[in-house]
Amino acid sequence: MRDVGLRVAFIVFVLAIVAAPIALRELPVGSSATCIAGPTVAVDSHTETPRLLTNSPYLGSARGSFTIWNNSTSPPTKWGQTWYPANGSASLTFEDLQWTVFEGVPSGPGISCQDKLIATSRDNGAGGTQLTPQYMNDSSEPTWSGGNGTSYARVIFDNSYTVLSQVVNTCGRSAQTLGLSSNQLTVGIPIVQGGRNITVPATVDIYTSYTYHFPANGGIWLIDNLSAPGGPGGGWAFSYSSCA
Repeated sequence: MRDVGLRVAFIVFVLAIVAAPIALRELPVGSSATCIAGPTVAVDSHTETPRLLTNSPYLGSARGSFTIWNNSTSPPTKWGQTWYPANGSASLTFEDLQWTVFEGVPSGPGISCQDKLIATSRDNGAGGTQLTPQYMNDSSEPTWSGGNGTSYARVIFDNSYTVLSQVVNTCGRSAQTLGLSSNQLTVGIPIVQGGRNITVPATVDIYTSYTYHFPANGGIWLIDNLSAPGGPGGGWAFSYSSCA
């Protein structure tokens, strides 16, 4: 997939823990300089963590890409990938990350630590991309990777249609091409703590960009902007209906 000598680590601070099952959009995720990593709670050595989740509109097409900078070199170098799903399919690009969850402890005397858990990740240097079936409505898309007898621990993600943000209508009209970018993805790391199943929401900082093509006289697409406030980050998800 790429040069495995390059390692990129993400550090995320989590404001809450919630028992599974879980909706990622309902979780408070933030960062705080008042907490540092304390005792280890759980380690997932191998996970398929999303890097790039690109839906395509039914009957249309999409372009999705991600870019990661390596600032340890001079000058800084970058690497990334681009995928072109079409006709309602989605390309799901994952990276093999090790996630470690710690208890959050105050960073100094007299400091209040609001973060319950702290999750950090380390890049294992491998990954891959899956292509989903074609969907007219993206609410049917997968919501997790790994698990189910695989060698990867489960990671929860959200690339589905849930909330209406805008509408594209090309019925009797010309084609449209629209795009956007995103700076992060929210994922969920399931762990067991004190006999309870808990999902730790974590933010993966990564720059992704998307372009979507909607054909002339093609239909009506309801759009869920996943990067809108309160969303999980990423591009768009769609629900399609044909012209009357």
